[in-house]
Amino acid sequence: MLKRLLTLILLGFGIVATVSAENNPGYVYTTYGELVKDSYGQCVHTAFYDSNNGLDECGEGSSSKNTSDNTK
Repeated sequence: MLKRLLTLILLGFGIVATVSAENNPGYVYTTYGELVKDSYGQCVHTAFYDSNNGLDECGEGSSSKNTSDNTK
């Protein structure tokens, strides 16, 4: 009985993690769909992180990258 209950709980966590990962698989999300940040305020990345798909909220998006021309 306890083994079946634990199996169902673990499967439930897997489903929640999969749904959250659909937002952007390169970041860790809470069960509420919010980004997880470390103690320095930086977004936590997964092994699937790709810098080309960065999020603006984490300061890694295309609009937050420095696009200024360095020629003077």
